[in-house]
Parts: sequence; C-alpha cells; structure tokens
Amino acid sequence: MVSGKNLEDLNSLCSKSHTSWVKQHRKLRGKYTPRYKEINGYKFNINTDWDILNPLWKMRQRGDHCTYISEVLPYINNKSIEEISNDIHEVWMKQNIKHSNEDWCKNKFIPYDKLPEEDKDFDRDIAKILKSINTFTSPKSNPEKNIKQWFFF
Repeated sequence: MVSGKNLEDLNSLCSKSHTSWVKQHRKLRGKYTPRYKEINGYKFNINTDWDILNPLWKMRQRGDHCTYISEVLPYINNKSIEEISNDIHEVWMKQNIKHSNEDWCKNKFIPYDKLPEEDKDFDRDIAKILKSINTFTSPKSNPEKNIKQWFFF
C-alpha cells in the first residue's frame, strides 16, 4: 500500500500521464471520440478528465503506475529521457501482453525506437514525470530499499 508523500506522487503521476494520454487521444481522434474500457462488467469512457474518471479505471491506473515506480524509477538517475522512455515502453508491453493482437495496440508491440513519434511522446511524458519525482536521490542507492519507501511490506 502506498501512503503519504508517495501517494501524492503516485496520484500526480497517474493524473499527469492520463492528461497526456487524453491530449494525444483527442488530437488524433477528436475531442468527443470515446475510448471505452471495461472492468468487472462495467463499461465506461476514459476520454475524460482525471477528476471525473471512473474510479475502477483510476484504481487500475494506480496499479499500472506502481509498476513504473517499482521497475523504472529506482534506475533513472543517470539515464536520459529517451532511455527512461524505452524502459517505460518495455514495462507497458509486459503489462499489456494480453492485448498484443487487438487492433488498438498491436502496432505498439515493437521496440521503442520504432514507435511513431506520438507514441514516443506519451512515453516521454511519463519519463519526465518520473524524473521529476525526487524520491530516489542516488543511482548507487539500494533499489529494493527505496521501493520499500513506497509500499508497506
């Protein structure tokens, strides 16, 4: 479970990355073009502001972003935005492997450097947000210990 300052950082990461996704979605598909998701039999549009986004989708996003925090954040101190973006894309592919043959994302299961710029921009936005979270201060620090700052074990 995430708490305190780390929960604020997680919510900020989720909110900012969702806002980035919405901006890209609307640019490519139009402001009012819905993007439906379904969780536990509930179908809802995620093309909306974070503040009014369905709570089930928010919970899913927090889980996904905890993975970015645990698998990417501890190792970013000496990396460029492009290197971090590549790591984020790798994590995203692992998280979404069950969707790899679906029309909406099958063209995204390629190496980061082969992605179209608009997809790279989304990964870059998340990388910049992660870089701005100053929880981890030393690349030589113990990643496992740092992760325990985020979660109760």
